[in-house]
Amino acid sequence: MIDHDGNNLAFILSMPRSGSTLLSAILGGHEAIHAPNEPWILLSLSNLYDSNQTKSWGSRHDNTMAVRAMRDFLTQDQFSTASREFAVAAYNLSLTAAGKFLFLDKTPRYFHILPWLDELFPKAKKIWLKRNPLDVAASYFSTWRIDPWQLTGVPMTPSSFDLTIGLQRLVDHADARGDVFEVQYEKIATDSTRTIEEICAYLSVSFDPAMIDYSKTGNMEALHQGVMGDKKIYQQIKLHANSLGKWSSALKPEEIQRLIHFIGHEIFERMGYPETIQQLKAMGIRFPSANELTDRQREITEKMFPSPVYDLDEPIRLARRYHRETREKKSPPWFMTRDGWLTRKVKNQLLSSKSNLADLLNRLGGR
Repeated sequence: MIDHDGNNLAFILSMPRSGSTLLSAILGGHEAIHAPNEPWILLSLSNLYDSNQTKSWGSRHDNTMAVRAMRDFLTQDQFSTASREFAVAAYNLSLTAAGKFLFLDKTPRYFHILPWLDELFPKAKKIWLKRNPLDVAASYFSTWRIDPWQLTGVPMTPSSFDLTIGLQRLVDHADARGDVFEVQYEKIATDSTRTIEEICAYLSVSFDPAMIDYSKTGNMEALHQGVMGDKKIYQQIKLHANSLGKWSSALKPEEIQRLIHFIGHEIFERMGYPETIQQLKAMGIRFPSANELTDRQREITEKMFPSPVYDLDEPIRLARRYHRETREKKSPPWFMTRDGWLTRKVKNQLLSSKSNLADLLNRLGGR
């Protein structure tokens, strides 16, 4: 069970579209590791006391006033203590139900609260799952239709923080801590047995070769039933390297240049992708100076406000899920059912509205 220092608790830190669902599916197949779909629990808790998080994620009520009231009610230390108690209770309830003893929290965008994670659970283990940033960007577009302009703030959405400031925060965190386990997605895809063995050793659990065949471990059904997580994983039954390096064909030169303007070149060096730098130079891509990069990242940080485009993302996600479920029905055919017709109609209407809002925001300069 998890104690108040974070023993028996581990985090996967990564950008979305970096393979974290795959890694959690593999590790969750271990008899000792419970790796449910993305809990988001600590992001939600931090939102109660952090006005910056309130701006980023928004709410249905006046969250600004709620944060002020919470700050009047509790000091920062008291709030952290109460949050730790809640999180430990929630993690342990889930662990008990699963009959396991090590909880793996795989939640995207924990880069927003890295210092708080250290404060709450100083003994928790952290796995930084790295993936070539340009392959991440290519996956954003192929999976979610989020293009490099939206990833760099036009229009502003929570996705705009991921590659622009999230990667730098993870680099800085790993350098400062020194005890973060760093692993590349590419190594999981191409040298899976050795890589998973090393992760298991870091987590102090024995390696089970059956984990590599993650589709047969019994963990996939539980993941499939959840709303969160990458559903594309259920379309593949074994590890493959088909998506490695796809950025060079999936992204246009102007899209790559746009991303590099906000990412720079040091990130690629620090994350272990020096060959990508050489490819980019050969393509004629210009890297920004340190001052240019700092100015652009500051612009992104200063624009942390809710976007009407982002507000549609969750209903679109739900509509897609229900549409997918109706398509999976065999009798009667999905297109002959009212649910199938209705979910397709709602999904298309939402996507059209989102596109129209994005066009309007672009004409207004992303405001």
